[in-house]
Amino acid sequence: MCTLPVVQKRYATTLTVMAISDGIGSMVAYSGLSFLASRLGRKPAILSVIAVGLAANLVIISFKHVHDIHIEFVFLAVWMVFNSLSQPLIITFAMNIYLVDLVNTEERTAALSSLWGWSTLGSALSFTIGGTITTRSDQDLPVYYVACAIWIALYVYIYLLVPESFPKYKRDELRRARTLAAQELPPRSWLRSKVQPILEPLVHIKPTLNPETGARNWRMVLCAVHVFFVDLGEGYGPTALIVYLTAVQRYTPQEMGYSLTTLNLVGALVLTVIIPYAVGLLRPRYARRYATHAPSADDSEEKLLSRARDRVDIHLVFLSWCIAASGFIILGSVTSRIAQLGAVVLFGCGAGRAPVFRSLVVSSVEPLKQAQALAAIEMVAGFGKLLSPVLMGSILSATISTLPQLVFYVQAGIVVSAATVLFLVKI
Repeated sequence: MCTLPVVQKRYATTLTVMAISDGIGSMVAYSGLSFLASRLGRKPAILSVIAVGLAANLVIISFKHVHDIHIEFVFLAVWMVFNSLSQPLIITFAMNIYLVDLVNTEERTAALSSLWGWSTLGSALSFTIGGTITTRSDQDLPVYYVACAIWIALYVYIYLLVPESFPKYKRDELRRARTLAAQELPPRSWLRSKVQPILEPLVHIKPTLNPETGARNWRMVLCAVHVFFVDLGEGYGPTALIVYLTAVQRYTPQEMGYSLTTLNLVGALVLTVIIPYAVGLLRPRYARRYATHAPSADDSEEKLLSRARDRVDIHLVFLSWCIAASGFIILGSVTSRIAQLGAVVLFGCGAGRAPVFRSLVVSSVEPLKQAQALAAIEMVAGFGKLLSPVLMGSILSATISTLPQLVFYVQAGIVVSAATVLFLVKI
């Protein structure tokens, strides 16, 4: 059945619609979490996204017990909304803004990478556990019961044991800074005053002026350009991978499960072991190089170390995107199962790009504004993810019966081109 062109197109279109829903939900979630985190603290932000994830599972459980088609449609729509607001990347974002408050500058990249690695490992285990439960029970409902239990346990654990990382005095300091900035602006209309808090994180992308030199800092702008285009190209990547392997290469559910598990396990290994090791290995070498070739004798040791950190991050992000792009190209060029698995492994080897880039973003702003800067970048990334299904999904839907691998070649070209933007970042 999946070999019929009309079925392939409908399958691709359905997943595209779900990807668009996730893109919209992510933009709303990042803005909302940034608002909560800056005003109430990081812990309430984390608890809120966990509560939404629990609600999504409760809705789908209720959906299974409803037999009226109209009510089922309503439950399904509500589930899509809640699910889009509690995606794994959104939960990771909530943990990122918590983590950057706790770790020092030297440990930040490795810590963020490890956090993403454990998250990726959890995704790999979820495929295995969920598949085992479904296979043995011959039902999918028990999976949601287990998921609910995990959500509840996680909520209780964070509520009782995890301390707040952004105390009240810091929130008050940030609020005073916002008040002073607002007083310098002309009076706003009622509509603008209501919309402003929603778009507040995006203000941090605006280039800042150095009062000593008079030069503007364009780092956040360049980071925003980079993340928009890489997510425009890669945001639809997982969906395209699933559609291509199932509808075109006719993978069975078991083969698809093995491929996704392999992808996540490789990514977890890279994030938890290889990236922290590479950072620890490369930074001292880069620091020695900058110390030897310092542009002036006035450069402090901290300034040289900062340059070395940023340059290592930029090089690792670029290398990771080149590796991922190679996986895209190889996947579209081979037909054997072993070669395709190798392409999936190669794609997983580029997993370090996301946390290392976030570390570069955090280093671009003062500590008090790190959460807002991350939120701004995630909102831009969410906009790229929102447009990615429209662009890349249209390409896949139009060529799935004739040249389905074209979407991977386009993705590779976009992400490598966007990765080169980071070399314009002034360090």
